[in-house]
Amino acid sequence: MKICINNASFGYSKTILLDSINLEIPTGEFTCIIGSNGSGKSTILKTLTNDLIPINGEIFLKDDYGNNTDDLQKSISYLPAGLQDPLHITVAELVNLSRFNMTNIYNWKPSKIDIEKVNNSLLKCDIEQFSNIQFTNLSSGEKQRVWLAFCMAQEKKFLLLDESLNNLDYPTRKIFFNMLKDISRNDTGVLLASHDLDMVERYADQVLLIKNNTLQRLTKPFSNLSEYIF
Repeated sequence: MKICINNASFGYSKTILLDSINLEIPTGEFTCIIGSNGSGKSTILKTLTNDLIPINGEIFLKDDYGNNTDDLQKSISYLPAGLQDPLHITVAELVNLSRFNMTNIYNWKPSKIDIEKVNNSLLKCDIEQFSNIQFTNLSSGEKQRVWLAFCMAQEKKFLLLDESLNNLDYPTRKIFFNMLKDISRNDTGVLLASHDLDMVERYADQVLLIKNNTLQRLTKPFSNLSEYIF
């Protein structure tokens, strides 16, 4: 399965940041977007999640048989930057909400499968010991693990993260990059906007470089990515 971007232009209103982009983002790979502030990294992610509309061109999903589908937004889990802390909720209660079923809004309660998926995501993010702790009592790195568990429990084919790791210390960022790499190996497409070029060089399968209103796809081996940006 892959996200296909066909001759699409990204921007706001009539202001084009990136023009005529052709790109594929497959499952099973860890893709990182790099570029200076304001270059368009967040714009790409917000367009893929349908928060923004491409100025022209098209974005669609192809299934494993090469057929176009209309399920792109249903296949994406998105972790934006700068999320507000939810109040008066435990870690387990928050991650449980990732399984919420909008078709049964008044009578919904987690099924056995929902609980299993939530517990597995807590375990994979190494935060099962925080299940009954209030979210606001956690450290920044622990909170990010909870949000990652929230996304993982949704079991989408694509995980998009918008500079979600920038404020974490080096050891914690390394843990998260390892986690994201492992997630991608589980037939999930991971797309991360990041400024951490050292980690990107080490863990990414492909890099999307944005510079001077153009997007360039880089493949391994990566070296001295900072030279591309500055």
